[in-house]
Amino acid sequence: MTIAAQQVKEIEPEPWEMGDGHRLKGRVDLSLENDQGNSPSRDLGIDFMLSYRRLRDELESYRELAYETTRGVKSTDNWSLNNKYSRFFKDSRWYGSAWLRLKHDYFADLQLRYLVWPGLGYKFFEGPGLNLRAEIGPIYLNQEFYEQDDTHAWGPALFLDYDQNFWDDHLQLHHRSMGYASLGAGDPDLWVSWTGLRMPMSWGVVGSLEYKINYDSDTAPGTKSTDTTLRLEIGYEW
Repeated sequence: MTIAAQQVKEIEPEPWEMGDGHRLKGRVDLSLENDQGNSPSRDLGIDFMLSYRRLRDELESYRELAYETTRGVKSTDNWSLNNKYSRFFKDSRWYGSAWLRLKHDYFADLQLRYLVWPGLGYKFFEGPGLNLRAEIGPIYLNQEFYEQDDTHAWGPALFLDYDQNFWDDHLQLHHRSMGYASLGAGDPDLWVSWTGLRMPMSWGVVGSLEYKINYDSDTAPGTKSTDTTLRLEIGYEW
């Protein structure tokens, strides 16, 4: 049986799998946001994602920013920055990671929160059409507030990251989440997740619809424990 050359798809390994390359990926999104919670509003936001992989090492950074004034009065002021370093074990789906997550939310009375943790992760799937990984590890949590007392705590955390392409790669379902349970009585439990649909267009342009949930069990008096955001985004990825 003879198969025409144009029917044969060449499978090329990723550059780091060959031991002599690297990979740089990124995306920048501008979003129209509908926020419900401590600062209910409709405003503009911006976020970016950057990932660099070389051999068994990977650096990732993700940032969100939302700031708006109405008639000269601040109506939205929050941002977050997540940084991670991963080291993949040789010939294995297991990897070790180190996280630094920062968050500020003026209307939740949160001046600065930072979380630091070492993690152990496993990649169940990795490829152009399907990715799924999970990490666990202990977190050190530090929170500085404008009005209430600062807090410090330890506890276990679970991180999930999933994306999968459908409709001949014209549509992508994605989900990222982080859950944290404090060990001390009265210390906060946290949950943050992003779930959405992303549609690649031409020349690197991407449109997406995303829903974010941000839960904090120990908020300042007079503030809500849950913030939700619905985003309509247009971005560019490479």
